[in-house]
Amino acid sequence: MKIDTFADRLKKALRDKGMSAAELSRLTDTPESVISQYKKGLYEPKQSRLERFSNVLGVSVPWLMGYDAPHFDERDGSSADNVLSDLLNASGCSFAGEDGVDSRLMVTPDGFVWISDRELNDLRENAVSFLRFQIHELARRKGGYLPLDYEFDGDLADRSLKGLPIDDYKI
Repeated sequence: MKIDTFADRLKKALRDKGMSAAELSRLTDTPESVISQYKKGLYEPKQSRLERFSNVLGVSVPWLMGYDAPHFDERDGSSADNVLSDLLNASGCSFAGEDGVDSRLMVTPDGFVWISDRELNDLRENAVSFLRFQIHELARRKGGYLPLDYEFDGDLADRSLKGLPIDDYKI
């Protein structure tokens, strides 16, 4: 259920992060005039821009859209940072220093590389997009998605986890 507007949530996320519209503009490659229109409530962004804002601001997309949803990802930090860290670790890469993804020196099996804020943001976006694509493909192979308002019961969850088709299950 929606309890707030995107405009109000965007302003709150910027204030909480201590970020200006100009900085959000730079990090998300969104014109500052468009961000101003979003803050005034004149327009709402498409999904791809929502995801970029969510990643940079460290808030969940549903929360940013105004829904009664968790403000932050359940793990520490933004979900995009966690996805990126997990994928980097799996590929033998990491960020140097104790700041994790706040550090800009990346350690790879081949050596070190410095990355810019924009490159880091691109890595975050690509990591999340890659995983969303993989999840979509998994859902497609299993017969599709269930409606978001569906109330799960144990039997259906068991069937899905075991890889059994769910399309013949009475919903």
